[in-house]
Amino acid sequence: DNLLSQGINHNIGFPMLKSFIISGQKTGPQILFLGGVHGNEPCGVIAIRNLIEKFHSRQLTLAAGQVTFVPSCNERALALNVPYTEENLNRCIRRYTNPTVYEHRIAQELTEYIDRCDLLIDIHSTTAPTKPFGFLDTDSTEGRTLARGVGLETVIIGWPELYAESDEPSTQSYADALGKLSITIECGQNEDKEAAIRAERYIMNTLAFLGMLVDHPKPTHKHSISYLRMTNIYYKTSDYSFTKDYANFTQIKKGEVIAESTCGSIIKATVDGVIVLPRPIAKIGEDMFYTAIYTSSEIITTKSFTPPPVRISLQVGTS
Repeated sequence: DNLLSQGINHNIGFPMLKSFIISGQKTGPQILFLGGVHGNEPCGVIAIRNLIEKFHSRQLTLAAGQVTFVPSCNERALALNVPYTEENLNRCIRRYTNPTVYEHRIAQELTEYIDRCDLLIDIHSTTAPTKPFGFLDTDSTEGRTLARGVGLETVIIGWPELYAESDEPSTQSYADALGKLSITIECGQNEDKEAAIRAERYIMNTLAFLGMLVDHPKPTHKHSISYLRMTNIYYKTSDYSFTKDYANFTQIKKGEVIAESTCGSIIKATVDGVIVLPRPIAKIGEDMFYTAIYTSSEIITTKSFTPPPVRISLQVGTS
């Protein structure tokens, strides 16, 4: 069986999440790839399933380390093509004593997977039209260089600062709290068929960059990366609707009216910057959109990177 000969095992003892674990011949980092955290974002599901099949058929071979794929984190929401069924899974990643909410039960299992990994890559897509981009919760040289290795051209930082006073942990914030490297990748709009192709490419780039694939040399991306820092989060507190069809990264001016309610209330931009993750489908109490400003554009060469396997192997050895 090719699946078993590649060292691929199904699951690790959890009833809700189906995983595929691939082990290389040599020691190396343990990488976790998540898809379908939100049920209306199929790109990660498609990309991960395609890659599992390529490992199964030996089109791909893992040289070192271990890869865990969880292609469909929120099966019930995926079946309904909705972001979630009871609670936003990517705002409730924590341990629970006795979880009863569907997404809480999934979150409980996801913490087990994240606890075991060294690097987390969480694949998403967006409601509004967008170019691909990534989120780095912990802004570090190592994280920025990994973002380059993944092949990202736009990266957003500053998410944790916006949520500093709230208790809505995401997959990435949970991982970062444990000192692990993590990136959330937004591969395009939910309905964009190219998003799954991009997701597969980003996963392949990650594995090749870390030297984990046979016959796939480390990519050397020389492009400039644009960095944006989050400045504000706007929750939907009433029946607000956007004043126009905003795409992700649409430029906005300070004082511009972004949304208005039927009773005449308005929401104005407080910065000259861009709108991030506009969600016309947001429910009352949910995040409706964010704003961000460009901070820098720089090139970090891959030669300056200390590969995570070195750092990670030390962590694993002392854990």
